[in-house]
Amino acid sequence: MPEKTGETKPAEYRYDIYFNKDMPQTWFNPAASFSVSTTEDGKAAFGEASKIMEIRKDIKAVQIEGYASSDKPKGDPDYNTKLAERRVDVVKKELLKKGIASSLFVSFQPTIPGKSCTAIEAGAINCSDTESDPKAANPKDRKVVIRFTKF
Repeated sequence: MPEKTGETKPAEYRYDIYFNKDMPQTWFNPAASFSVSTTEDGKAAFGEASKIMEIRKDIKAVQIEGYASSDKPKGDPDYNTKLAERRVDVVKKELLKKGIASSLFVSFQPTIPGKSCTAIEAGAINCSDTESDPKAANPKDRKVVIRFTKF
């Protein structure tokens, strides 16, 4: 974590918060629980990102992007869209609990060049179904990307 006065780089930070495979249950929604739905690596990345945002007072904008892997229930073409939005909501709620100001959530560019993502709300983007390999479910596509910038 750079801490020098007058620092200009990095202007943008990116953290990938990885999620476990969604296992929908009629009685429990794991995507609505941060502690249940995120992987250990995801929790660690979230902790590092939120710590930087808490310490640095020069953060100007935060964007959260939701993704989902290609393995989704048959017969529900909108499943990944809804799942990515639930994941974004869970991460945003955790950031707000950490004291990150809601006014910092603004949208800038999607992480994956050339992929179309749709806005959920200010600072929240749904990039579901933009898998690295649509023919094979990749656990690295089960994520929320937190991006923030100081400029």
